[in-house]
Amino acid sequence: MKYSILIFFIAFQNVVISQEESTISWKPTLKLSWLDFQGEVSPDVYGKANTSYKIEIVPADVLVDEQDNIQDYEKLTVDARFYKKQSWTTVLVSDTIVLNHEQLHFDIAELFARKVRKRFRELQKEKEARFSVYSKEYGVLWRACRKYQKQFDFETDHGRALDLNKTWSNKIKEALIVLEAYK
Repeated sequence: MKYSILIFFIAFQNVVISQEESTISWKPTLKLSWLDFQGEVSPDVYGKANTSYKIEIVPADVLVDEQDNIQDYEKLTVDARFYKKQSWTTVLVSDTIVLNHEQLHFDIAELFARKVRKRFRELQKEKEARFSVYSKEYGVLWRACRKYQKQFDFETDHGRALDLNKTWSNKIKEALIVLEAYK
C-alpha cells in the first residue's frame, strides 16, 4: 500500500497550494521589487526588510511506500521560492541598497537549491530511492543555507557595510555560475 507523506513539508502542503499566486520562483532574469514585499510589519520588529523564502521539494505530494522508497524518485527536485505575504519592508521604494541586499538573500536560497538539486541528481544516478536518504541530504543542505544566510547578514551588518555587501554579491554570483548546470 502506498501513501503520501512528506515529513518536513506535510504542515506546509496546504499553505503552498493556497499561496501559489503569492510566491515567486527564482529565475536568473527576475529581480525582486519592493512591490513583492507584501507582508505586514510587526510594531516590535527590528530591521528595514525581511525576505521570506523556502527551498521546496517538487513535487510536493511525494509518494513513499512502506519500504521508504519514493515513487518516481527520478523526478524529485527543488525550487527556491520567495514568499510575498511573509516578506516585508519599512523602507522607501527608492532604497535600492536594502533591496539589493534582500535580493542576495533570495539568490543564496537559489544557490542552496542548486546544491540540493546537484545532490538529488547524484542520488538519482545511484538509483537511490529511499525517502530517508533524500530527507537527510535536504536537511543537511537546508541547515547549511541558514548558516550561510546568517553569516552573510553578520559580515555585511545586514547590508549596511556596502563594500562587504558588494564582495558577497560577487561571491554569490560566482557560486551560482559554478552550479549553473543545476538551475
